[in-house]
Amino acid sequence: MNRYYNDCSCGGTISDIGATCNINRSCNNGCSCYCVTPQPTPVCVDKAYGGIYNTTASTIALTNVSQATVPLTTATPVLNVTPGVNTLTVNSSGIYEIDYYVSGSSADDNTVTLSVLNNGMVIAGSSVTQDVNAGVDTIISGKLIANLTAGSVISLGLLSSLESSTFDLNTNTRAYLDII
Repeated sequence: MNRYYNDCSCGGTISDIGATCNINRSCNNGCSCYCVTPQPTPVCVDKAYGGIYNTTASTIALTNVSQATVPLTTATPVLNVTPGVNTLTVNSSGIYEIDYYVSGSSADDNTVTLSVLNNGMVIAGSSVTQDVNAGVDTIISGKLIANLTAGSVISLGLLSSLESSTFDLNTNTRAYLDII
């Protein structure tokens, strides 16, 4: 069976390239072309990626009531994603892979939950909960696939099982948020 690709640079011309398809074909207008079999409709997908991270030692005040914002201060290279203060904003609707991580220590023995927030609300399936011991470096990380709309503002939040606690991000890369 033949495979086809959408030639984005030619305004949607469909090209038959035989039994194989170059999935990594570049398009002039910044979109990605991919193969489908059979070709029902030309498909063109905007490329998008970006990340923000923190290498600065900082203390995050935690509660068991509301998400504490994880400070993310430095942007990675981005395309169709806009970095902001502790956030990434997606410019195009689509399905994204989100990779996230924090490393640090809690002032108290407790349970800490790391979540990905979309416009301040926890994305279902993103929460990672871990028991932490006071003063012991702990890594909490996760990865998920999420359907995001254009303008979605993505951030990381931490929640404690205690009424009041702190979580210390030490130096080196102690927190990151990547969207692809």
